[in-house]
Amino acid sequence: MSLTAPCVSISSPPLPTRLFVDTRNQRSSRSHAHRAPRDPPHMAPKSPLRSPDRTTILKTAGIALNTSSVEIHRLDDNLNRSYRLSDPSTPTQFCLFKCPPASNTRLLRHEHDRLSTDCHALQLLGRRKTLPATRQSTLLDHQSSTFALSGPYHGILLSDLDEPLTPSRHRALDRSLGHFMKRLNTITSPTFGSLQRPQHQSWARCFASILLDAIRDAEDGLVSLPYAEVREQLRRHWISLDSVADAKFTVTELPEDGIVFDERTGEVTGLVDYGSAMWADPLFGDYFVRASDGFMEGYGSVDGADARIRRLLYTVYHSLVAIVRQCFRPGSGGSEFEARRSLTTALQYLRAIAAS
Repeated sequence: MSLTAPCVSISSPPLPTRLFVDTRNQRSSRSHAHRAPRDPPHMAPKSPLRSPDRTTILKTAGIALNTSSVEIHRLDDNLNRSYRLSDPSTPTQFCLFKCPPASNTRLLRHEHDRLSTDCHALQLLGRRKTLPATRQSTLLDHQSSTFALSGPYHGILLSDLDEPLTPSRHRALDRSLGHFMKRLNTITSPTFGSLQRPQHQSWARCFASILLDAIRDAEDGLVSLPYAEVREQLRRHWISLDSVADAKFTVTELPEDGIVFDERTGEVTGLVDYGSAMWADPLFGDYFVRASDGFMEGYGSVDGADARIRRLLYTVYHSLVAIVRQCFRPGSGGSEFEARRSLTTALQYLRAIAAS
């Protein structure tokens, strides 16, 4: 998993996967685009409000990295089109440039506004420098619906490694990630919901709204799922959801290659993307679905009957989303078979608990 850096949004044509540029004596410029008409539901935006040119982005990154040469690499494991900008001589320090998905990308309801949420999260975390876990990159430049440039990040991604981590080093990384996420959860809000516009006083109602949106996506895609059973288990275990009193800063989806960490110490230094962050029950994060012993050591105890039930309900949600995502964007990562098996198992446990 990974942590984030400062971000800048952009919606100009995709940057090349690899490009070497000397930023000395370059002059920046900016172009403007008219507002695009409202896009049909579930499709990515088509036109930017402001599209800084490549030279401007590279120059800004060069200043942040204190270098005259910037190399660009495409990052694959992200919904937004994401690029790492770094000095070839110091690859463990880099900036991130992001722009929205291509306009023909079919999005689930909860995937809209990911770029603006990422920017908002970086700004929010940037105001809390006293938290060790949030001493990370800064939002360098952005137009929240169009592009984002953030940095500098310090560390590497799992995909940078020539060889897989040993079991002991992987456990240390997972432990650091658990601690990192726990510290993020210390940031709170009086209400639940989206990072920008939380509007639910009750977590149960907020989660129900999120789950029903995922069900609507599935129904739109004509996906075969146990809809009635999912709704029934939500109803039966409502009281466990209602036991959540505090809305906390929660990253709900963390890609496998989404963590920035120090290769020498194994310490997590940031995340690549905060676009899924919201004010929620911290156990709603998908990393709890696959939490390792090392992660739980770093995060701490989450025992209790209500916590177990909520984690099962969240497994139902994340499994459902994984299945629908495969329908909307085949090959987008993850296994539909594994997601269906996880969904079936979670529903079986919830039925057994309700019957006991």
